[in-house]
Amino acid sequence: MKYLVDAWLERFDPIIRLFDAVTGKTLAEWRGADVQRLISDGTLEIADLDESACRLAGLEWQASPV
Repeated sequence: MKYLVDAWLERFDPIIRLFDAVTGKTLAEWRGADVQRLISDGTLEIADLDESACRLAGLEWQASPV
């Protein structure tokens, strides 16, 4: 199964969503304080969302459109 990670951390209310890359179905979603808690307690590091880290984990990486 391939996954797509959508992370928008620069927002006032940050969001991280995990999708099935084939069906587009949302598998998990974290917002606001939940995202901040994941980062502050070390469960998630920003580097984990880097292209190479995602590919190693089997996640599909897609840059945000500019």
